[in-house]
Amino acid sequence: MSKSITIRNCASNEEAVVIAGYLQANGIPAVVADFNMAHNDWMMNMALGGRVSIPEGYEDEARALLSEAYMQPAETETENEEAASVTRRDRWKVWPLLVAGGFVLSLPLMVGVWVAERFRRGQKTSA
Repeated sequence: MSKSITIRNCASNEEAVVIAGYLQANGIPAVVADFNMAHNDWMMNMALGGRVSIPEGYEDEARALLSEAYMQPAETETENEEAASVTRRDRWKVWPLLVAGGFVLSLPLMVGVWVAERFRRGQKTSA
């Protein structure tokens, strides 16, 4: 059995799972150390973070993969042709309609409560 080393200390358990999955997809047997501990005692999740561990013989390959992954620029929506062709709708136009509709729908309810209260008071005073 080979010795296990920590290749990356992550801020969260989720980040460690993503990195371990990336390494596993590239043929490196990576595991997230203390994965179950963070889920059993979830209050300690932020304190523990996540440790990605690999066997000792894979260290150079894993470091090369991670540095390559961090050096590649992320594709943004403006670079994506489909996202650039979609025009943004003006969503703010719907808010005045929602407010006016809410007022119009609540007005009969308020009048109904007012009439019911007057009727209830009228019943008590006449008895």
